Amino acid sequence: MVEALQHTLPVIVNEELGTSSLIKAYKCGYVLPDINPNTIAEIVSSIDEEQYTSMQLGISKLRNVYTWERHARQLIS
Repeated sequence: MVEALQHTLPVIVNEELGTSSLIKAYKCGYVLPDINPNTIAEIVSSIDEEQYTSMQLGISKLRNVYTWERHARQLIS
């Protein structure tokens, strides 16, 4: 998931994943109660350009907040 977000690619994740709350908060993908191939296929085929762009903007916001510099500063403090 981290690699996908680094390439500004929206994700579809299971809600049990620890970072699913970030996906919800920044609206940068879909969080599902379980992984169902049919549901995933429906989601992928229904995403339009506006939704995709909106999720990419969410990813950009997430990446701006969670940086290595910020993490290092928190460790130093």
